Amino acid sequence: MTKRFEIPPLLSITFFLALGIILGYFIENSKIIYFIMPLVVFQLVVFYFRKKIQNFIYIFYITNAFIFISLGFVSIQKYHQKLDKNWLSHTNYIKAKVTNVLKPNDFNNRYELDIFDINNNNQKLKVIFNLDKRKHALLKENAIIFLYAKLIELPDNYDFGYFNYKNYLNKKGFKYQLYVNQIIKVEETQTFYDNLLNFKSDLIYFINQSALNNHAKNIIQALLLGERTHLEDEVKVSFSNTGIIHILAISGLHIGLISTMLLWLLSPLKRHAKTKNFPYIIAILSLWVYAVLVGFSPSVVRAVTMFSFINIGLLIKRESSIINTIAASMFILLIYNPFYIFDVGFQLSYGAVFAIVLFYPIFKKWYYPQNKLVKFFYDILLVSLAAQIGVLPLSLYYFHQLPGLFLIANLVAIPLLTVLLTLGFLFIFLALFAVEWSLLTNLFNTIINYFINYVKFLSGFDQFLWQNVHFSSTNLLISIILVVSLYMYAYSKKMIYLRNSLILILCFQFVFIYNKQQSLSQDQFIVSQKGKDIAVFQLKDKQWHFFANNPKLFLKEKQSLMASQHVKQIEEHPFRNFYVHKNQNTLIINSQNIDINQFQPEIIFISKNTYYNFERFLKNNQLKKVFLSKSHNLSLSKKIENLFNKRKISIYWVNKTINF
Repeated sequence: MTKRFEIPPLLSITFFLALGIILGYFIENSKIIYFIMPLVVFQLVVFYFRKKIQNFIYIFYITNAFIFISLGFVSIQKYHQKLDKNWLSHTNYIKAKVTNVLKPNDFNNRYELDIFDINNNNQKLKVIFNLDKRKHALLKENAIIFLYAKLIELPDNYDFGYFNYKNYLNKKGFKYQLYVNQIIKVEETQTFYDNLLNFKSDLIYFINQSALNNHAKNIIQALLLGERTHLEDEVKVSFSNTGIIHILAISGLHIGLISTMLLWLLSPLKRHAKTKNFPYIIAILSLWVYAVLVGFSPSVVRAVTMFSFINIGLLIKRESSIINTIAASMFILLIYNPFYIFDVGFQLSYGAVFAIVLFYPIFKKWYYPQNKLVKFFYDILLVSLAAQIGVLPLSLYYFHQLPGLFLIANLVAIPLLTVLLTLGFLFIFLALFAVEWSLLTNLFNTIINYFINYVKFLSGFDQFLWQNVHFSSTNLLISIILVVSLYMYAYSKKMIYLRNSLILILCFQFVFIYNKQQSLSQDQFIVSQKGKDIAVFQLKDKQWHFFANNPKLFLKEKQSLMASQHVKQIEEHPFRNFYVHKNQNTLIINSQNIDINQFQPEIIFISKNTYYNFERFLKNNQLKKVFLSKSHNLSLSKKIENLFNKRKISIYWVNKTINF
């Protein structure tokens, strides 16, 4: 028997809004806004005469699609705003607010700023701000800063796997960065949000001073406060390799458990007519306070928004479709911040939730045990499998790996998470009164130790971890359509969806083979530098070679290259200075003692912190291109440019990685 799948209205509206945002990001056209009102008027007219229009449903649906595509398109057009050219070439007087404190690097503290005034002109702009940590104190979130600075467009900065950091920041709404000349003053306001942050800092201090062991301290901060900065890399890798890294990030799973616990604790209030609605109201307010406390990350905001809608539905006694509820939360978040659509965590969260809602009931119909204990663990298996189906295409595309033991790991992780959250909130409650219960502390230490050892044990089975999986954007699109097609077949039993699924699998294989052939079709030469160490990756005659004196230092780059280039094996060699790439002599200069005239190179790469007598280049008549690190100071950079421009030699300034 076949069934017809009815697309929930809010799901289709949200889809068209998201499509419009994506189109609006890549296409600049602010005039689209003038089409929205005529479309709305046309829609109202069509609806008014719906009984007289033969194909009313199709016209109404198509018009609706154009309205929300246009709305999404317009909502992100602010990204394309043009700034006054004088602002990009001169020092400006700027007023801005610190919206986010980013992870610092070796030299700078890094921030996200919302500029609201440039040279006494009202101007809203999101920028990245780097501040020398040796000269300036750490700024607090929500601080108002007055300064003289230069606005500069974000530079292209490609990394291994062709990850473009500029493109990553662009998709978060940032196109410019600030270079400070002088900070005039900083105003730190004390708002309710600041008080919550201080409260969070006090809790972290209490946890760090407690008798919890280091693993337990870091885990409780990650689970309850969203503070993951102190988690050991070994622990994060183990959780990632077993497919349960989501346990360490506050997401829908955590918020759902917290919402359930709150409603259970407040359930006595439902017995009285005057207070029967209080549990839902208190739960919604508590979830939003919690979201502010742990930081407004997309996953937290998405989960809190979704469970707020669910609680509102329970409050007004309306049995709405769960898909509509999820779509409504997504719609509101995209209206609030259109750039959420490009956030990896946002995509993974919704992919998992939609897959659970769609696939779990189907899996349940195939087989479902009667024993309560077996049923409990079987539910965990089904939910984990459904979630993995939803996030698999995205995980392969962004992270290039598939953990094969995710089902076994989740069987233990999800029940333990419930226990850890309960014990953790009890620990936090006692911390409010500066009380540490030794029995609770010892119990927490024991559970955490066993849990981490269990995860490390599973992550030791390397044969169940598929790494360096190449997954192109075309593969991603085909895979998402394939998942939808397989669901439609499982739901409706219509053979057309099975046929489409088989065709999509063939298309996936064709694209996979084509990409593999293309990746080996052209020789490549990649230079990367970390500190004083240099590594070279060279594709020559369809074989990759890796030259480095310290290969372990470039292991991450090697793995990224293998994933992005369909590489199964790379031959390792000691580093050398001279190479031949596409019949062109290529020289890497990392010392003043190298004699350029001995090699007669056509291409030269001069590493950072290497100062060379550039006049010696002029004796080389074959030189065509020079690549220099941006670490050279400004006066020397101008001198170098003038020197090579006279000889009509192309010069390229690079950050840390070049690929040619």
